[in-house]
Amino acid sequence: MRRTNLTTATVLCAAVLLGACTSDETNAFDRDRFNTMLEQGRVSENDLTGVIERLAKGCMEDRGFTVHPLKMEAPPTATAVPAANSNIEVVMRARYMYQTDTLDESGYGASPFEDLGFTPGGSDSPFADDPFSELPDEEQLEYWLAYDGSYLGNGYPDAQPPEGSYETVAVDGREYQYPNSGCYAEIQDEVFEGDIHGYLTVAHWATEGMGYVGYGEFHDHSDVAVALDDWSVCMSDNGYPDLADPTDAIQLARDLYRDADVFGPVDEGFEDLKQQEIVIAQTDYGCNVEAELDERQVEIFWSILEPYVVEHEAEIYAWKDLTDQALERAQAMLAS
Repeated sequence: MRRTNLTTATVLCAAVLLGACTSDETNAFDRDRFNTMLEQGRVSENDLTGVIERLAKGCMEDRGFTVHPLKMEAPPTATAVPAANSNIEVVMRARYMYQTDTLDESGYGASPFEDLGFTPGGSDSPFADDPFSELPDEEQLEYWLAYDGSYLGNGYPDAQPPEGSYETVAVDGREYQYPNSGCYAEIQDEVFEGDIHGYLTVAHWATEGMGYVGYGEFHDHSDVAVALDDWSVCMSDNGYPDLADPTDAIQLARDLYRDADVFGPVDEGFEDLKQQEIVIAQTDYGCNVEAELDERQVEIFWSILEPYVVEHEAEIYAWKDLTDQALERAQAMLAS
């Protein structure tokens, strides 16, 4: 495998040309175009991770490992969370994720049963049956060493990875680690044509680098505090004092169930609590509209993020292109 930055450099050049060709005469920032590209990139990135994991699992089975650990992820029935959304405004909490089509029937979907997508401790839990956890510790460690060199410390009592099990990429003061041995590392190396280092370098600007600006600087902005205060006053006037932002309203709804030790529809008192939750959610949404919270926050968000995007446009678009190319290669490997 070649280990140069040729692929990354080529895509970066193409991204620069693309940005130049698609800009209008006034060089105005096209928010919708960028947002669409970013959403598509996040979807491709998520799909790519899934395909690489499937390929690595197949590699493990070829090496005699037939019992695999459960993937710790929420089932499709779980209430959606902002971090899993593909829209950057929602991910960074510049816009709150109200389920307006079901708001009047289920509120936020804040009960433990809805939040998790299964009954806590129940037989419907996707984690109720985990043969891998029943394996002896030695066999679990053997699995992780063969899978990715246990570069995350899986299988070790202190969760500390073995020395030399990973490589490090430093980008703008942030370090990223990736495995250098095991099935996952081999698949990843092939998918990225030996240049995972180059991929992580550009990916930073579209992921965590953007998060530092889009989340940190945005939520520290004084105008955001003013907008949230308007929402908070509205909530207080409607019977819900001392709430700083809509996430506090959601937590208030969750606490209704936890304080009453009620988990789901089969528990006594669920319907009464659900009605209380619905009123909180309706009030929250109404105050958001009245205070124009989402509209104000979104404009502040983009006023902060736009200069960052313009500065790092080539890297961000290169990340999208490289992700698409890697996904295409991974899917071809899966089909072969």
